[in-house]
Amino acid sequence: MAALASERVYDDLKERIILGEIPGNALLSEGEVAQRLGVSRTPVREAFLRLQTEGWMHLYPKRGALVEGVDQHEGTEILEARRLIEVWAARRICATPTQCERVVDELDRALDEQEHALTETAPLPAFLDADLHFHQLLVERAGNRILTAVAHQLADRQRRMTALAVSAGADRPRRVLTQHRALLETLRTGDADAFAAALDRHFADIHGGDTR
Repeated sequence: MAALASERVYDDLKERIILGEIPGNALLSEGEVAQRLGVSRTPVREAFLRLQTEGWMHLYPKRGALVEGVDQHEGTEILEARRLIEVWAARRICATPTQCERVVDELDRALDEQEHALTETAPLPAFLDADLHFHQLLVERAGNRILTAVAHQLADRQRRMTALAVSAGADRPRRVLTQHRALLETLRTGDADAFAAALDRHFADIHGGDTR
């Protein structure tokens, strides 16, 4: 039961950090979290330790846990890694026209899901999931298991960065979707160079990152 409680606390805190409900530099106490979730301090302490190991927070004895923010250096490195992987994936897919056509159809359906997410009563989690699915589907279909695994390792931090970005303005989600459709059109024409340029514009506009 204690393990289940710890997992529940971990999942709750991590998702709230990703969504921005718990902002960077927030100081959390074991007692407050335990009271809110109706558990003892032990599973909270275990969840804190796990989140610290993964780099989401830093523990200060007798004071609590400080939630780590997304600093500019980390954000730039994540975007650089994503650009390397996604541009490579686009080139690999565009090299085979029949495969490219199949992938475009899949990505088109993924964007329909992202558009639908904008109509949800709680749109942010669904929108983030659809956003992640679009980018990771591209990588998965390129067929390199190692690069796919790296992309999956970036998933939670990618969702957090996107949550921060789209929360910066009411028009942001729609801009993301419009830019995703522009990325899709470059693949539809089989132009991987155009995809790379569109991805750079997408990152610069939504995340403020120049990865070139």
